Amino acid sequence: MNSLVNWSAIQELNARSLPGGTLSEKGANEMWSRVAKMYDFMAGLERQYTLNQVNAMKLDKEDSVIDIGCGVGRLTVPIAQRVGRVTALDVADKMLEICKVNVEKAGLDNVSYKKLDWNGVNPNTSIEKHHIAFASRSVGLKDIIKLNNTATKYAYLLSFTGYPSLRDVQMEMLTGIRGIKKREVNEEQSRMFGYNITFNLLYDLGIDPMVQVVEDGFERTYESKEEAYDDLRQVTVELGENADLTDEEENLFQQNVDEYITYIDGKYRFLRNTKTFVIGWKPITL
Repeated sequence: MNSLVNWSAIQELNARSLPGGTLSEKGANEMWSRVAKMYDFMAGLERQYTLNQVNAMKLDKEDSVIDIGCGVGRLTVPIAQRVGRVTALDVADKMLEICKVNVEKAGLDNVSYKKLDWNGVNPNTSIEKHHIAFASRSVGLKDIIKLNNTATKYAYLLSFTGYPSLRDVQMEMLTGIRGIKKREVNEEQSRMFGYNITFNLLYDLGIDPMVQVVEDGFERTYESKEEAYDDLRQVTVELGENADLTDEEENLFQQNVDEYITYIDGKYRFLRNTKTFVIGWKPITL
């Protein structure tokens, strides 16, 4: 279908700004493996909110599901609790290693693992088709046709609606430390490069997509502020090998964290709200 706007070109330009979007398979493995432990920590902060995303997907207990760019299994685990079987696919060794641990902790035995670079996957030869194929905050967001051709019942794309993203949440806890700056956000521009691009790409392919925007976020309750600082300090892995903070940097870190801590009923609650879009459709022949 001809379009009045070249949404594919816009998507390509937007994708270049995504972390790891242009890396080789080896480079992607190294980058994502380096931050896998920290991503597991962040996934723990959003565990309850993740269920809002799962609830937005049509899942049956007999379904086979493939999680493209599964990471540490943030969605793999709750989905595997609802369906017949799940294939967890990722390019990073460490991500898959942690994903396996999280699956085993949940007492599940219906998950299989594939170490593959989605960029090089052929749905007809590299992997089998599944009832449900989805990609959340991963490289799978870039190739709608490939995702469509991997599913037989439904395909889904999930990511942050805009600001703040997971990386914004991390970086804002480190603002002012070693040159890290808070991302300046233009709300109007943010909506220009939001899920409207994906929606219109699907529409131009002849698909009528379903869209839900769900509330989510990063949250944990602590007995004291010191406990919160000690726990949330795991984000300092972003600083590289020398992640130990100086006294001045520690003060900045605590001030940043304090912005999102509320004292309620004798507890200290860290909460950073975000929103996620869930776009789904019934696969068509492309």
